[in-house]
Amino acid sequence: QQIPQGWFKACTKQEDVDICNVQNITTAGNGQLVTGVSLIELKGKVNRKVFQVTVPTGRLVPPGIGLQIDTGKA
Repeated sequence: QQIPQGWFKACTKQEDVDICNVQNITTAGNGQLVTGVSLIELKGKVNRKVFQVTVPTGRLVPPGIGLQIDTGKA
């Protein structure tokens, strides 16, 4: 199964919790994960928002790395 490129949204329900995941996945030409960014929202018995960044095992993420969304004017 091919991994979606760019932003996409997938929602499911587990027990009494609705889970929506807005995700952006970047892969290399060979299909290997380069970076995955997820905005996960849980609603129902549990209410929580999670921001998650995924990189391959062994990839060094240096201290002090920053995150900028748009131009920071919002």
